[in-house]
Amino acid sequence: MAFQHRDILKSAAIALAGTGAASAGTIIEIPNYQRAQVNWSGNTGCYSASWTYQPTSMHGGWCSLNTLTYTYSGKRVSMWNFDLSEVPDDAEIASLAIRLTGGQGYYSAEGQLFRLGMKTGSGTLNSSDGSALYGQGVVHGQPAPFVEGEYELSTSEINGAHDTTGWLVLGMSWPSGVGVDGYSYLGTDATLLVEYESEPCPGDTNGSEAVDVTDLLAVLSGWGACIACDADIDQNGVVDIADLLAVIQGWGACDGVPPILP
Repeated sequence: MAFQHRDILKSAAIALAGTGAASAGTIIEIPNYQRAQVNWSGNTGCYSASWTYQPTSMHGGWCSLNTLTYTYSGKRVSMWNFDLSEVPDDAEIASLAIRLTGGQGYYSAEGQLFRLGMKTGSGTLNSSDGSALYGQGVVHGQPAPFVEGEYELSTSEINGAHDTTGWLVLGMSWPSGVGVDGYSYLGTDATLLVEYESEPCPGDTNGSEAVDVTDLLAVLSGWGACIACDADIDQNGVVDIADLLAVIQGWGACDGVPPILP
């Protein structure tokens, strides 16, 4: 589906090239690069302090154990790390969603609540990420076990992360924060759905982020009448001198990527 979106949006960007307007938006999918789970405090019958990389399931929760002499308590947050390098440097992120999968276990029922927060990352998950994200973000309902669900997210955090470190961390925790026992269960898979806008690149017929010899050859080989073909840069139904000039004028990198020569 994402590839179909890209094909449609590419045509829209080409059609707008003569006006200098931004494209309608490009949609990409970014799978999680790393995941981790961290527990704080706790004692027998509750959480013990621990850190787990690449856990086999993602949990958020608050646990307490009331004895005659003391109340033990602990909290747990699970996190995903995302590499944003696929988003062009000049892009402005217009919309964001995440695709998650329902977990397996006693607390994995459809509709069980969880809280999802975001922050700028450093490239490697750490306990400070967990501390910052526990109890933060928007409350959502879990999808059914092993079923995918998509959730719309704010773009402010990802735009900030894209402009600085290039890494975004998402944390999943129990929505009631502290003091109320409860658990949330999700699967390990998480994929960001990012729609971004950037300036069009007239002459880039193959989406390589550069106007180069490949685009020149595409125009020359497609010369003449042509309906909805990539070489028809101005989409007027014919590959002609206007398209050739667009390649010449746009020659070079679109987003800081050097032209690829055969």
